[in-house]
Amino acid sequence: QWPLNIYNLTSIDQLIRLQMDDERTAKALLECSAVIAEKQGNVSKTLDIYLKMGNAQAFQLIERKNLHAEILPYIEKLMSINRK
Repeated sequence: QWPLNIYNLTSIDQLIRLQMDDERTAKALLECSAVIAEKQGNVSKTLDIYLKMGNAQAFQLIERKNLHAEILPYIEKLMSINRK
């Protein structure tokens, strides 16, 4: 595994977003963007991406980062995610 500090993750994230031209690709690239945001320590951006996607990984992120006290504004969106 490559060390995270050898790449500018912000630049990579911007390039990823420029490549989102179809729905399937966009979903995969949004997931990549969420991973990058989390690696950068931007947990709120990660959660926003997962919620926008309706991705059940939002629940894992909440558990992993102990975000229970911070999710009140997102409850309605979280309830709409189909946990698989």
